Amino acid sequence: MKQSDGVMRWLEHILLIILLVIVIGSHVPFGRLFAGIQPVSASSETPVEEYADGLSSLLPDIGAIYRTATTYPLHQVREEITSPNILAFYDGYLRAAGLAPDS
Repeated sequence: MKQSDGVMRWLEHILLIILLVIVIGSHVPFGRLFAGIQPVSASSETPVEEYADGLSSLLPDIGAIYRTATTYPLHQVREEITSPNILAFYDGYLRAAGLAPDS
């Protein structure tokens, strides 16, 4: 009895999968399901640069992340300076180094 129950359960699963494929296929035609996907071939008229531009827009701006990571501590230290003379020197130093927030 146990073995026949296992076989019946597998048959039920297979039947449900077949029915699911039929229902999905009747509501969404296969051609429309993959309509936006076009294969890229050597004879494609779309230049590779267009694909590269699309992919590169997904990447984060590493330069901005690096600049923020390296200059953030310097700008935070500026808030701790209380002497006006040292603050003026520090601001001049940051401007000369090209690290001022407005540069």
